[in-house]
Amino acid sequence: MTQIVDFKLSEHYSFFDLTDSNEHPELVEENRLYAESDPRIIDNLESLCVDVLEKVFYECGEVPQVLSGLRFGRLNRAVGGAWNSLHKKGMAVDFTIYNTSIWDLFRRIYEYDIFKFHKLIYYKGQYFVHASLPTGSGDNKVLIKDKGNFKVVR
Repeated sequence: MTQIVDFKLSEHYSFFDLTDSNEHPELVEENRLYAESDPRIIDNLESLCVDVLEKVFYECGEVPQVLSGLRFGRLNRAVGGAWNSLHKKGMAVDFTIYNTSIWDLFRRIYEYDIFKFHKLIYYKGQYFVHASLPTGSGDNKVLIKDKGNFKVVR
């Protein structure tokens, strides 16, 4: 069995933070091995931390809690993720904070251009925001998901 070692990706986040799964702890080790197999994934996770999560921290004064970062194929299917999810490349993160409403956080991110993104999604009735790194194609989409339907904000 390979020993997987945690390491810092940014000031407030580590490799384990972005590769964990509370819903499917039985898949965490495989998820981490998948991440370690491709240096681009580690680079993407570092970018998520520095360019997204740390910027949210500096805007809100609270370290966002990562709910879902990297999800290799099996984990992504287990949580009901989209087949083309950027989570599978380590380019998307679902996160929450507690000192500001999620709706207010969502609005602040896109109204004040806190960071660049591919998609920013607010899930109505749930307590998290989804953000993905820019891909260079179709970036800056702002969406609200309500009852299975997406409404385009921008």
